Amino acid sequence: MTTQTPQQLGVCSWSMLPQNADDMARIMGELGLKKLQLGLVPHRDDAGIVDGVPEALEKVGARVVSGMFGTIGEDYTTMETIKVTGGIVPDEHWEANQEVARGAAARAKRFGLPAVMFHAGFLPHDMASAEFQKLAGRIEAVAGIFGEQGLDMMFETGQETADDLWAFFDHMEERGVSAVALTPDEDLYGGCFADLLVVAQTTSVPILCSDLVIDPLQIVMARCHGAAAVTVDASVVNDRELKALFRQSVELGLDLVFVARSASDLDRISRVRVGSAESGGPRIVGIDARELDIAPGLIED
Repeated sequence: MTTQTPQQLGVCSWSMLPQNADDMARIMGELGLKKLQLGLVPHRDDAGIVDGVPEALEKVGARVVSGMFGTIGEDYTTMETIKVTGGIVPDEHWEANQEVARGAAARAKRFGLPAVMFHAGFLPHDMASAEFQKLAGRIEAVAGIFGEQGLDMMFETGQETADDLWAFFDHMEERGVSAVALTPDEDLYGGCFADLLVVAQTTSVPILCSDLVIDPLQIVMARCHGAAAVTVDASVVNDRELKALFRQSVELGLDLVFVARSASDLDRISRVRVGSAESGGPRIVGIDARELDIAPGLIED
C-alpha cells in the first residue's frame, strides 16, 4: 500500500466554511495541509472568500493549487434531487450558470490557477437522447469559457459506470474533440501514469501528457503509457536539460510541446536543435499567458 503524506493531500475551501482569508489559513495550519482548492464563487453555505487568500496561505506555507465553482439551484438532499438539480443540467439556470462560469474563470486567471473544477451533473445513459446531446453541448460550452482564459476545465459527474464514461469520451470525440490532455501529477491533481494508459485505451485521439517534465525518464513513461505528446516548460530547465528532453522525445517519436513564459524562454527554445536535419528544431511552442511578459508583437512574429 502506498503511504500517503500531508504533501499529497489537499482540501476544498467549501469544506472549511471560513469566516475570512486569515481564518482559512488558520484552519489549513491546524490541519497541517499545504494545498487548497479554492471556491471561486459563493455556493450554498460558503461565502466565496477569495480576496487575500493566497497571501494568507503563504504565511502558513500553503497555497492554492486549483479552483472550483458551484452551479445555481443544486439540491443535495437526496441522490434523486441532485440528479434533477445538479450541475448544468437544469434549463432554467443554464444562462445564469454560464455567467457563474465566466466569473470563476476570470478569478482563476487573476490568481494564476491552472485549472478549475465543477459538477457537470449526471450523464444521461442514452447517447441518442436529446438530454445527452444537450449536456454534452453545455460541457463543451463551459470548456470554451475556460479555454478563452487559457485554463483547463475539470468536471465531475454523477453515478456513472465505466462503460458510460467511455461512451461519453467517444461522443465528445465525434463532436470534434481532437486531443485529450491529462496530467499524471499525483501531488497536485491526484493523477498517475496508469490513468493516462486507461484513457489511451479508450480513445483514438492523441493524448498530451501535461506534466512538469524535468527528466527524460518522464518522457519514456509518457510514451509507454500511450501519450502522443509531452509538455516541457522551458522556465524550469536549463539549456542542457532542454536539449536532452527534446532528444528523448525525438528518439521515441513523441511531439514535444514547449511552454514559454517569457521572451527569454522563446529565445532559448528557438535555439534548441537535435543533431540530424530530420529532427531540426521545435515545431510546437505554447505561450503561457498566465505569467506573460512577452510583448504582443513578439508573439505575432
